[in-house]
Amino acid sequence: MTIDHPLDGDRPGDAGLRVEVRVRDAVHPSAQEPIADVRARVDELARAGHLDDAETVVWGRHLPLETDGDTGAVLEPFRRFRAWALRTGVDLEPAFRVHETSTLGGEAAYSVVTVPLVCVAVYDGADVRAVYPHADAEGVVTVERGLERIAAGRLDAQTSGTPKQ
Repeated sequence: MTIDHPLDGDRPGDAGLRVEVRVRDAVHPSAQEPIADVRARVDELARAGHLDDAETVVWGRHLPLETDGDTGAVLEPFRRFRAWALRTGVDLEPAFRVHETSTLGGEAAYSVVTVPLVCVAVYDGADVRAVYPHADAEGVVTVERGLERIAAGRLDAQTSGTPKQ
């Protein structure tokens, strides 16, 4: 059953609006409460009919950008988030930070993305509709502001109007 909610307007088929709450693994105990607050707010939005489905997914703190077949699937959500950001003209930084790192011996440098403690990805079927946090024309859109946008039925990023290259 698809729940009728204010974001239905341009949704294709019966795929439904769903949210992934992505959290880093091995977080400090002091970070547990903010993560629990985000999960509780997402559950409230689902109960209120703003979402059809929600799940929590744990991923590592650093995702290697050069991947092989085994690690490529781990990076796929970030690739989708980055494609959404490019398409809408927003920026995933500073929350998602791409940088160089090296092995313990310092011999081989490689690129990684450091992910935020918690992020929320909104999907319409298989399509990414929004990722929080991100930066748009209004400034940084936190996870909390993103959840407010979902509740208000306005997912569209406040973009500059030009996709990033």
